[in-house]
Amino acid sequence: MKWPTLCFERAGDTYWEQRSKAAGLKAIADRMRMSNPGETNSILREAAEIFDAIGKADSAARCFSDLGEYERAARIYFEKCGDDELERAAECFTLAGCYDDAAEVYAKGNFFLECLSVCSKGKLFDRGLQYIDYWKRHAEQNSSLIRGEDIHMMEQEFLESCALHYHRMKDSRSMIKFVKAFRSILLMRNFLKSLGSLDELILLEDQFGNYLEAAETAQLKGDILLQSDYLGKAGEFKEASMHVLFYVLASSLWSSGSKGWPMKKLAQNEALLTKAKSVAKNEAADFYELVCTEGEILLNGHDRLAVLKDQMKASHIQGSITGEVLNEKYLWEKELIGDLLKHSEDLISQNKVSIESLVYFWNFWKKKIILVIECLGCLETQDVNVNRSYQKFCLNYLGVWRLSNQVNFEYVLLLRDAEWVRDVDSSYFRSHGQLVSIDVQQLISAAQKYWGS
Repeated sequence: MKWPTLCFERAGDTYWEQRSKAAGLKAIADRMRMSNPGETNSILREAAEIFDAIGKADSAARCFSDLGEYERAARIYFEKCGDDELERAAECFTLAGCYDDAAEVYAKGNFFLECLSVCSKGKLFDRGLQYIDYWKRHAEQNSSLIRGEDIHMMEQEFLESCALHYHRMKDSRSMIKFVKAFRSILLMRNFLKSLGSLDELILLEDQFGNYLEAAETAQLKGDILLQSDYLGKAGEFKEASMHVLFYVLASSLWSSGSKGWPMKKLAQNEALLTKAKSVAKNEAADFYELVCTEGEILLNGHDRLAVLKDQMKASHIQGSITGEVLNEKYLWEKELIGDLLKHSEDLISQNKVSIESLVYFWNFWKKKIILVIECLGCLETQDVNVNRSYQKFCLNYLGVWRLSNQVNFEYVLLLRDAEWVRDVDSSYFRSHGQLVSIDVQQLISAAQKYWGS
C-alpha cells in the first residue's frame, strides 16, 4: 500500500492518505502475526489509532479487538458504529469482562438469549430479571419483543439458575423472588419440591390463595396441624377437625416414650381441641357433636362410670369408634384393673354396677378388639366387606397416616419413635423427604401384636 499512499499524499488527499497507510499497516501486521507478535501489536495499534482518527470506526474496532483491547473496541462499536454493530459491541464487552455493559447493549438490540446468558455469566441476576419483566410487559406493543419457545426456555433456565444460586446461599427471600417469575405455578411447585423447599412452597401457595395445595405440601412435611390450618382455610372443615383429633390422639398416646396408655395430658391439647370444635361448627350439627364428644374424651377421660356410660352411648349414636374404644379402655384400665373379682364385688355391694354389666362391657371390648385385629389383616385388600372404620381407628390410634401416592398407599408414621414400632427393623422404614413410612406387612404385624397384647 506504499505507492497508493504516496499518490494520495502528493494529491493532498489527507483522508485517503491516512486510510491507505492504516490499511497497509494492518496488512503488514497480519503477515507478521506468527513470526513477530510483539512488533505486530505495535504496528496494529498504529493502524488502529489512524483508523479511529479518520472516522473508520469499524476498522479501528476490529484492530483493537485483534489486539485484545476488547473494552476499547466495544466502546467504538457501540458509540460510533450505530445499531448495526450492537452485537459486536456486546461481544467485545463480554470478552472484556464488562458484563453490565454487555447486558445493556444486548438488551438494546433485543438479543434475548445473549442478554440472559451474559447476565448469568456476570451474576447480574436482578438485571436479568428486570429485562425479562420489561420484555413481557412490552411484547404486545413491540413486535420485535415477541419471543418464541426457545426464548421462554432460556428465560426459565436463567430464572432457575438464579434461584439455585440463592438457594445455595441460603437466601430464601431472594430465591423466591426469581421463582415467582416462573411462567406457571406448576413450574414453581416442581422446582421448590425438587429442592425440598417445602416451607417456601407453602408460603407461595398461601400468597396465591391456593390453600388446598398448601395443605398438600404441609402433608409432605409431615406437619398435620399446619395441614389442618390450610384445610380449614380451603373450606374442608370436616377434614381439618379430624386432623386435629388424630394429632391429639396419637401424640397423647405415643409422645415422649409413652407406651400407648394411659394417655398423657399435653399442655397444648385443650387449645387444639377447642380449635377443632370451632372449625367443626361450620359442618352439620351431628358432626359437631361427634367432635365435641371425642374432644371431651381425649381431654379429660372420666373416672365416673355414669359419665363413661353417657359418653359410650353418645359415641355409639355418632358412630365414633374412637369414643367407644377409648371409653372401654378407660373402664377396664382405670376402673377395673387390679383384683377384678374383689373390685367387682365392691362395686356391686355399693350398688354401682352389676356383674351382668361387667360381663357386657368385657364382651363389648373383646368384640371391638377382635374387629380391629381382623380389619388390620385386610389393609392391602379392597374387600368391600371389611369395616374400614375400624382400620381407620387403628391407624389413627397408632399415629399412622394412610396416604395415596397414585399407585398404592404409603403408611406414614406421625411419631417415628413410637413404642409399638420399636422392634421393627430399620430396613422396613422408608424416607420420603421429611416423612417416614413403614412396610405394610410390618405395620400389620406390629399393630396386631400391640392389640393382641
